[in-house]
Amino acid sequence: EVSSFLLSVPMAHSWEWRDNSGWVRYDAKTASQLENAYTTNTTNIRLKHGFFASSAAIYHVDMSTPGKWYQINLTTKYTRPVRRRLVAAGGGGYRGGGYR
Repeated sequence: EVSSFLLSVPMAHSWEWRDNSGWVRYDAKTASQLENAYTTNTTNIRLKHGFFASSAAIYHVDMSTPGKWYQINLTTKYTRPVRRRLVAAGGGGYRGGGYR
């Protein structure tokens, strides 16, 4: 039965930002940083792992408005939507690049 199969699949949360061609998963360390912020009700997070650790720009994620989260490049003020999704654990990686 499909419903019992779905109950047996381990689930996890995926953190993603939307670029010009679709949703992109954050790297594992950044996703962990975002998940920790989410579970502790932190509303403004400076991204500091993966791409964000070596970028000249400073990026934050604003979670102050439920369901309307966004990533912002503090240099250019460019924003991108951010979302948290329930996915099968271990399913797929992230697609890097395309950061702004």
